Amino acid sequence: MISWNVANAVAGKVYVSIDDRQELLFASAQQGSATANWIRAGSTYEFRLYDSGHTRLLDEVIVTTTQNKSRNKVQRICFRTLNEFASMPFAAPK
Repeated sequence: MISWNVANAVAGKVYVSIDDRQELLFASAQQGSATANWIRAGSTYEFRLYDSGHTRLLDEVIVTTTQNKSRNKVQRICFRTLNEFASMPFAAPK
């Protein structure tokens, strides 16, 4: 689940870049949440929050995944923002 809140702008735009490819619009609203259940092991996903004009980067979350080699499922998701780094276990669906 990706959540955002742009308190100082009319609307924010969340873009995603998968494996350094071109950004695609993921969501657009002043605040909200959207499911990214298509995240798969072995890829890097960069979620970037911009102002409504897509001119100023407000925040960024980089999601990297590793896979459980025996089951080919996402085992761990690591993410970082412009301000911090964090890592958390991810329970992949069975």
